[in-house]
Amino acid sequence: MKNKKMLIRVAAFSILSLSLIKFVSADDLDKNSNSLEEIGSQMAERLLELSPQMQIERVISLEELGMYAIEMSGGRTIYGMEDGIHFFTGNLFRFDGDITNLSELRQNKKREQLMNAISDEDTITFGEGEGSFVETINVFTDVDCGYCRKLHSEIDEINALGIRVRYLAYPRGGIGSEGYEKLVTAWCSKDSQETLTNLKAGRTVEMSNCESPVEDQYFLGQQIGISGTPAIITSDGRLFPGYLPAGELSKRIFGMNQNN
Repeated sequence: MKNKKMLIRVAAFSILSLSLIKFVSADDLDKNSNSLEEIGSQMAERLLELSPQMQIERVISLEELGMYAIEMSGGRTIYGMEDGIHFFTGNLFRFDGDITNLSELRQNKKREQLMNAISDEDTITFGEGEGSFVETINVFTDVDCGYCRKLHSEIDEINALGIRVRYLAYPRGGIGSEGYEKLVTAWCSKDSQETLTNLKAGRTVEMSNCESPVEDQYFLGQQIGISGTPAIITSDGRLFPGYLPAGELSKRIFGMNQNN
């Protein structure tokens, strides 16, 4: 019986699964009188009873589809039917001549809002004069990863292409790791740009400590589904995981913007 329950959990929460799953009795939910958001909230409660470790952020109504969405930390979404019985996980697409990933659009908007809430003072920014740049990107970075260093070696070229870079801290080793201490040192430095550059170049830097946003940014990265570095987020919330050469980065940003 225990193994059977485990199989149900795996099927229900796999981000790749698009199978409909019957979970609760129709008698448990009054679908005639409750709004979609209320039905979704009740479903979320029952999911938490099954898996208390789930981190549910919010329940939103998708009135035009007769569905609701349960958004979880890490970027995953559970979609539920208005009958209060069936739900599925995965991406929700719309065919309108092209194929539009509605789930990704919603995640883009969420990332955009979260990035806009971060002030420049809490980042290490390369690119002076915000008004002189066409685009600002946010890059979750570590100091010891090879591709973070490679991206940073092209920072002047990236700036020359009209792209301003705001670095956010994402120590891959976690809080308290050596990488975490190095990032704190960079954020606490009087010349954060130079210190971060030296650390990424593998130079020895005297460690320092202060009240910094490094820990908060690490947890923010986890919340929005960052799993590696560098992770690039554009001004409209699109996520590019991994390193992109300066020229390709420019094409991804400005080419896609021109098509939208």
